[in-house]
Amino acid sequence: MSDGHPSFCDIMKDNTSTVIKKMESQLPINFQMYSDIYKEYFHILDDLFGTCYIIEREGFDKTMPPTVRQQMESYVKYCTEFTLKQIENYNLFLNWYSKMRISGMRNYEVFAHIMIENYGKFLKTINSNFEKNETE
Repeated sequence: MSDGHPSFCDIMKDNTSTVIKKMESQLPINFQMYSDIYKEYFHILDDLFGTCYIIEREGFDKTMPPTVRQQMESYVKYCTEFTLKQIENYNLFLNWYSKMRISGMRNYEVFAHIMIENYGKFLKTINSNFEKNETE
């Protein structure tokens, strides 16, 4: 502003920029945490199936009738195909969701620009009214 003090917009922008920088600095950490969670989840699943394999080999494998094995294989294959389809659907959902959020943010940006422009017009009107009153 002309009096050497920051304007309201300066104050808002500076503080908003501080928050944005903090959020941006956390992105790599957040991605790494999610990666670590998934890595641990996959490790646990892999370990459980490895343990299952060892136990099955020690006793159950030799006594399982072939028809039961075929039915289990068919069921597991069905579950796998279902899970893969769910993963695809979830990725499609995330794609749609991110596009919808970005579209909403862009629409908000347009709205905010209109509101700020109207705010500027309002301030001009008030200032011109003050100037008229001062000259009268």
